[in-house]
Amino acid sequence: MSNPNNDPDENESNIDKTEETTHTRDEFQSDPIQHAQVNAGMTVGELASEYEHAGIGAASMDTAVDIYAKMLARDDIDIFFGLAGAMVPAGMRQIIVDLIRDGHIDALVTTGANLTHDAIEAIGGKHHHGKPTHQMLARMMGLMMLLSRHTLKPMEHVHMMSDCVRRVLTEFIMYISHKNILRS
Repeated sequence: MSNPNNDPDENESNIDKTEETTHTRDEFQSDPIQHAQVNAGMTVGELASEYEHAGIGAASMDTAVDIYAKMLARDDIDIFFGLAGAMVPAGMRQIIVDLIRDGHIDALVTTGANLTHDAIEAIGGKHHHGKPTHQMLARMMGLMMLLSRHTLKPMEHVHMMSDCVRRVLTEFIMYISHKNILRS
């Protein structure tokens, strides 16, 4: 039934029919945050377990590690890995390579920025440490400062990657034109 005047009294779906529950502070104080302890010689699994009773995202880390371990133990599932953020400039490139190479990732879903950063490193370019105070100086020296403002990328590496992509695409277009793969 329509309610053209949006009158809450005329629309039963707007009426909260749940019982009013009274809460006490004791309920919320029964599960305090526990601080994770890090000790020399801990395994990654032991560290993740320490996060189980911590707060905010740390508790989710323990759950995520358990889920991932179960996924790796099964052969009947595919693992999709979402990669966002400037992971290659952050120094995580080899970790991702190892995960793929070792069969822990079946499909990588990533951003164009990560692909660009990876392509630059694949052809010999590098990312470098920087400081937020270096932004203007970096620009004057032909360096690109990434959003984190703690990572620098020489512009010649960006141009080197662009030239490489241009050459590969040109060769590809010439190849498919020669093979008459494309038709007008």
